[in-house]
Amino acid sequence: MKKEYKHPIPKVDVVQVKKQDVAGFGLGTMAGALCASIFGSSLFKFYTDPNWMGINASTYSFFMLIFTLWNAINDPLSGFIVDRTNTKIGRFTPYIRYLGPLLGLSFIFMLNPLRGISSTPLFEFDLLSIKDIQVSPLSIYLLLILLLFDTVYTLVIVAKSGMLNRLSLDHRKRSRIQYAAIALSLIGIGAGFIIPNALLVTASEQNKTLFSIVITIIGVVVIGSFVFMSYAIKEKEKPAEFTKTNLPFFKTVWGILNNRAFYSYMIYDVMHVLTYHILTSNLPNYFDFAFRTNPSELYWFIGCMVGGALAGVIILLLINKKSSIRNALLFATTSYVVGGFTLWLGGLSFVRFMGAFIIAMGIPGPFILLDPFMSDIIDDDYYRTGTNKAGNYIGLTALFSKSSHWFADIIALVILVPATYQLPEAMRDYTLLASASGMVIGMIPAICMCIGFFAIYFFPIVGTRYNRMKKGLELKLRAITKGQIDDSDEKYLPF
Repeated sequence: MKKEYKHPIPKVDVVQVKKQDVAGFGLGTMAGALCASIFGSSLFKFYTDPNWMGINASTYSFFMLIFTLWNAINDPLSGFIVDRTNTKIGRFTPYIRYLGPLLGLSFIFMLNPLRGISSTPLFEFDLLSIKDIQVSPLSIYLLLILLLFDTVYTLVIVAKSGMLNRLSLDHRKRSRIQYAAIALSLIGIGAGFIIPNALLVTASEQNKTLFSIVITIIGVVVIGSFVFMSYAIKEKEKPAEFTKTNLPFFKTVWGILNNRAFYSYMIYDVMHVLTYHILTSNLPNYFDFAFRTNPSELYWFIGCMVGGALAGVIILLLINKKSSIRNALLFATTSYVVGGFTLWLGGLSFVRFMGAFIIAMGIPGPFILLDPFMSDIIDDDYYRTGTNKAGNYIGLTALFSKSSHWFADIIALVILVPATYQLPEAMRDYTLLASASGMVIGMIPAICMCIGFFAIYFFPIVGTRYNRMKKGLELKLRAITKGQIDDSDEKYLPF
């Protein structure tokens, strides 16, 4: 017997995912990866290296603390705002189309400070354990451009990430969309890490000019990618239908914070961002210190990391296809742990190369899998409550993960500054620095990802719960498209 099925839920066309959808989402993902990769790996060195901007580490940390506090307001609020947007072109599209260009411009000016800004301190002060904070026009500029960049970045990335959840409720189609995004995001991550950091090694006038040109080109690519995405993807929903189930801000946040699956994701994401930021921002120092006496080994080390990352992508995709996202993330996390300890403890070059290969196998995992992983959490919440909180979930996640950037800088400073790489060349103890930087990029990531491993291992949306949720969503789609369901399937229906 067939029953009529009526419910005010969004009409999402999961049958047809067009090539332009895949290309648009892929380019948007690449643009976000470019910004995040360069922000994580280059900003600290660019602003604190005496041969570049020359802001002292204490000042940088203090302003990053203010930036982190702003995140506490900005990130969840951005998700709340995006979830309540209702325009003719969709919920997410306006942010990508109109704020994407502003994101690219703020990125350019963040790493291309306006000429003539003085770095001479206006005044100095101490704050608790943070000593010698020097407030100058340049440091104020850094703070203001960081706040602008982060505000726009959060709104755009929340909207971009929410698109995956709306493009399809079918996890198989999501995976196909994500695979295209993987290839492009890996290009973004690689280019964002290798090119700027290669230029930051030497502060010659030629490198400074090239760095400025490269950052400008990347900013233009970011603008073009988001504009293309906004026109390529037509949101497959009627935004007005979502407003019927929206909840007040604090009730929405409380509901998310009571979701155990969100805690698993959030803990893992924080550990991943902390690990990745520590690793990428300190690899240039490790390259300088560990391979100073034998520079040729550096190329072998980099080759092992590139080879490990490529091998990791293949293995992760196979595990995801044959098993589950959860098991693929467990593999990536295990690679981080084993590779990190091997890299830290390895005294011989061969052992260090092996550690670099293994740890690199885990690096692509979160970038490949966390978006569809979050989509499953959003789906499960939607299945149980009937309320789509995509923007709020992504915004709250950004609050916790981006805050870990600041902690990553503090960890690096606590270990490296006493040694310290900011001392004049003649005063540096490179043996000590090599050991300290090896600890930063090996031991600390391994410990962090041990925590991440258990967070993913106890992720609750698995087995029967996962299958029931997916079955219910498929029935919902059938009910939407055909307007009826079978009696035998009614027990699977959501809400």
